[in-house]
Amino acid sequence: MKIILDKASNMLNIQLSDKPSIESAELEEGLVVDYDGDGLIVNIEIENANNFDFSKFTFETLNQKSS
Repeated sequence: MKIILDKASNMLNIQLSDKPSIESAELEEGLVVDYDGDGLIVNIEIENANNFDFSKFTFETLNQKSS
């Protein structure tokens, strides 16, 4: 995962995967999600990052049991 803040364009880019983006969807104004060929999210773009309301996100830690 890579998180990039471009101060010049005020865009926050969260790269979740190196797989290429096949499709994009604007979930709301200034929030774009990119999908790979399997329909998995590979990138999240947040325009006007300084003014974005991050309280819209939910952060969770999941416990993964080993097999």
